[in-house]
Amino acid sequence: MNRQSISKTYIDQITNGQLEWAPLSENYDTVIFAEKDKEPRKYPVLSGKGKWQEELTKKFPEEAQNIDKFFKLMKEIHPGNTKSILVKFIPLWAVWLLQTTGLINYITNFYEWNSKTCKEVVWGLTENQELRDIFCYCYGDYGTPPSKAGFPMQTLLHSHFGQGSSYPVGGASEIAFHIIPVIEAAGGKVLVRAEVNQIITDEKGRACGVQVLKGKELYNVAAPLIISDAGLYNTFERLLPLDVASSSRLWPMVQTSRHGTASMSVFVGINCDAAELDDIIHKKNAWVYTGNDIDKLLLDYEKLTREEALDVDIPILFISFPSTKDPEWNKRFPGKTTMALVTLMPYHWLEEWETERVMKRGDEYEAIKKCFGDKAVTQACNLFPSIKDHIDYVNIGTPLSNRHYLGAPRGEIYGLDHTSERFSVWNTAILRPSTDIPGALWGGLLCASSILQHNVMTDLTQLHQAIKAEAKAKVE
Repeated sequence: MNRQSISKTYIDQITNGQLEWAPLSENYDTVIFAEKDKEPRKYPVLSGKGKWQEELTKKFPEEAQNIDKFFKLMKEIHPGNTKSILVKFIPLWAVWLLQTTGLINYITNFYEWNSKTCKEVVWGLTENQELRDIFCYCYGDYGTPPSKAGFPMQTLLHSHFGQGSSYPVGGASEIAFHIIPVIEAAGGKVLVRAEVNQIITDEKGRACGVQVLKGKELYNVAAPLIISDAGLYNTFERLLPLDVASSSRLWPMVQTSRHGTASMSVFVGINCDAAELDDIIHKKNAWVYTGNDIDKLLLDYEKLTREEALDVDIPILFISFPSTKDPEWNKRFPGKTTMALVTLMPYHWLEEWETERVMKRGDEYEAIKKCFGDKAVTQACNLFPSIKDHIDYVNIGTPLSNRHYLGAPRGEIYGLDHTSERFSVWNTAILRPSTDIPGALWGGLLCASSILQHNVMTDLTQLHQAIKAEAKAKVE
């Protein structure tokens, strides 16, 4: 967002150009291995062409050839990522033909690489475990460990952040704040505290409206098209009538796919200006692991019982200080700093309380939640000791919080698990904007193309090219 990428052109259109972005540090991420009783080992991740590769080569000179192979693979896979969505547009019989004949691999190399897990590729490049872990360090951004995710999932992330990262000026709430007027100007409405609890279908199985719960009253809202962005599980298991949902070609996927990993978030208020905290990170993030083999660390942690997990350190922590990323923060909240901690947590550890009301789950649940949250805060304080005596406020969100506030059925942070199977040719193809249920679609830019029967992506690309050409002409 700190340059005129096609993503920025898109966001500018849906916010009427009102959303501002502040660049993060060139060193936007730092990988930290914080083993008990050892000095933390820190590895900066840099944006800018070739800079991260150069930094890694300095840290691991004996691995220069293997590092070069990794970055060449990223470059090789990158064009195929965009081409992979072609299967969402063409008829399914054509997708089947391309898949069974192998012709799809002549169009895009994405699916060929996706059949290999991230671990399979990276572990094959080098025997240096620390370097392997660094190559895969941000798998928490999609929630699937390297042994289960296809290799392109990781390369997509590195390519995405490689040219720089940004933060919305004023905070994340500014995104919705600036999108809503654009929706309303087009005649739309944005409703809050109005839960959709059912997609209404007629006698022929066509989606024709939604049932909304407002307070204790139910309201039926009729519409010719229903666009869901509630995810596969919510849409097919909770919102659509069972007889309609189970007749869809997507039903087998609902039955066989996995929910993504659940998460715990901890939000910390610090009663001190960030400038006075001499050891915290500014305008960047930290990915912290308690040892090497970050794939095994998570898988072993997830196998623990809840009681066992309460006795060990959290193996993976994402740590950031969001207030340092926002140039407007100190004007609005002088003398204050915020910290955010995120980790992955199995849903079943707290599942026994899922039917209890929010804020009314009882003392045992609150004690367990506090124990996990305090553990995360303590681990953060060990890395950034200056914050320890300035913590004013701690708010802990568990997988059950995600279920209540975000509608995530099993507290998942990213919906469907991002495994290589989830991104197979067929699964990618059937998760297209138009479902086989008349009147029911999935949300997004591709959905707009489907409804309008017009390639909106082409419009966006042409607009993007025109904006870049105009900017270039001004410079010249």
